[in-house]
Amino acid sequence: KLESSSLYWRAFRSLLDTSIYETSRAERVVNGAAKANKAFADAMKASYDDMFLDEKGLIVSDPKKQKKLLDLRSQQDYVGAPRLPDEKKKAQALEERRKNANNLTAVIDTQALMAARFGENAEQLESEILSEISVLRQSLQAKVADMRVIGDQILAELEKVDSEVSVAWDAYYSTANQVFSGGLMKPKALHRAGSTATEDDVAENTIDVWLVEMHYRVAVSYQTSAWEKGSAELTKLFSSMKEMECQRRLDLREFMVAFMQRQDRLFTALPLIHAPVLQELVEREMDKSSLEGTVQAAIRKRAEKLQREELKNKEKEKKEPTSSPLKGVNVEDGNFTLASPLLSDLLCKTKVIERKNFGMMSTWKLCLVVITSDAFAHMFDIPNARVSLGSAPEVAFQTLVPEVQVPSAETIKSGKSNLIKGWCDSLTPTETLNLMNCKLVFGFDGSTLDVQETTVTTGASKVFGKTTKRKLSLKFSSKLESQDFMFAVNQVQGELE
Repeated sequence: KLESSSLYWRAFRSLLDTSIYETSRAERVVNGAAKANKAFADAMKASYDDMFLDEKGLIVSDPKKQKKLLDLRSQQDYVGAPRLPDEKKKAQALEERRKNANNLTAVIDTQALMAARFGENAEQLESEILSEISVLRQSLQAKVADMRVIGDQILAELEKVDSEVSVAWDAYYSTANQVFSGGLMKPKALHRAGSTATEDDVAENTIDVWLVEMHYRVAVSYQTSAWEKGSAELTKLFSSMKEMECQRRLDLREFMVAFMQRQDRLFTALPLIHAPVLQELVEREMDKSSLEGTVQAAIRKRAEKLQREELKNKEKEKKEPTSSPLKGVNVEDGNFTLASPLLSDLLCKTKVIERKNFGMMSTWKLCLVVITSDAFAHMFDIPNARVSLGSAPEVAFQTLVPEVQVPSAETIKSGKSNLIKGWCDSLTPTETLNLMNCKLVFGFDGSTLDVQETTVTTGASKVFGKTTKRKLSLKFSSKLESQDFMFAVNQVQGELE
């Protein structure tokens, strides 16, 4: 699904890039025609005035040279000769032209008429068509840029989610493989009644299969949720892009018809060039259904081309993997739904409790405690105020699962568009106890447990001894809950010893 969506998205992007180019090309065509008509009008006006063209037919822009030409040519005793810019003399010159017309009079007047027609056409093209195409192109570029950011972000986040699932699976597979192969030694309970373990037998193993299994299950569940929401956003994005492309083609077609109509009216002497183009534009079917079919066919054609290119590149770079733990496994065997991590066989007991470290400034903190079959007690801090002491563990665990943020224009601007940003932060234990190294004693009221854990010192602390101790208190909703927790701890210690 990810490869298909990625291929479809890149085909859409390619089509929209071409749409921007087509709109820009139409803008340049109209702009070029307007500039050419304006230049032609200026040239015709200069030819009529006979004071802005030199002997080579080039327009003279220097005012000093223009005055020099005017002074020189206005002295000619000729009906069509230019006159000084004096309104009275100008009126006299026009009257003289009407009375004394010669072979060039009509031709010269034609220059003025052509200059007026081409100048008017250039102004109409710039004000009525070119400006609208420019707005269409700018709006299209802005919308495509926003859609490209959103679509690229969604696909990038979906790829990250997929990568996180692979990482979680590799960690779970590696840990489970060590357990099944006997690579992890079973620890001895240090403070359990009747245990022969000493401080030399302090468990150094901190690998818990349930923890990595829980991460894998949540990663798969998170990927499913992310894909559902991301796919829905991509579908809406594809629909809006398709609608935008259809509307663009409709608008551009109207602009081109208006452009060709003005060109046709201007160049009435050239019907054989413009009439077929105009007829083709007018008669082309432009209803919405046919437009969508045309756009869809263009996208499919581009997607097939991209797919062929990718397959060709993959064949060149294809390498057989040297080893794989899943080599030969049927892909269909993995098509199942994972249950909640709290239903795992690696889990022994879960409760919502309060914990507090020893110290004057320590306070009680609400947390979810989990006892695993490997004799670890993981405590996850619960920030949600809806959960209280003694609440259902499943409700508390759901508050730790992060909310999926699907990329959109709003989330990208606010910086919350990452689907997997910190997805595992709240699922990492705040405190972890190795129960094989712990001594648990009931508090004065029976609803609390005082815990003392012996840990192996590391680094510079080794100079003060091989082991160190830390203490904390656990508060339960009732005495029965604390006794149930103590029973589970003793049971896990007994099974592993």
